[in-house]
Amino acid sequence: MSGMPMGGMPGASGGMPMMGMMPMMAGHVEGRIAFLKTELKITAAQMPVWNAVADAIRAAPKDVSGMPCIPMMQSSGTLPERLAAREKAMTAHLEALRKLRSAVEPLYVALSDDQKKTADQLMIGPMGMGTM
Repeated sequence: MSGMPMGGMPGASGGMPMMGMMPMMAGHVEGRIAFLKTELKITAAQMPVWNAVADAIRAAPKDVSGMPCIPMMQSSGTLPERLAAREKAMTAHLEALRKLRSAVEPLYVALSDDQKKTADQLMIGPMGMGTM
């Protein structure tokens, strides 16, 4: 399973999951968190910073769950309305990413070199979400 993107969530290449997939994936958050904790071999000393990351992972689907799925070629609404909706959704995704990054940075510093290699492999991928 170590080839799975960080959090095991498919998404737009290198970015947050595709809009509309978050509500569907929300039921698997605890499984992703358990997977990551096991794969990263989080130690007792790392638990405080790990807990912040786990909380950020849990919050991400909640932060963007109110955002509608906005297909690339949405046909309803005016162009300004569609652009405003897309901007709102992208802003929610950006904020979730920022929260996660601010939690991940202290964890990454606390990881051993081997753990960092594992984190780097889990986080990066063609369909990786970049958000653990």
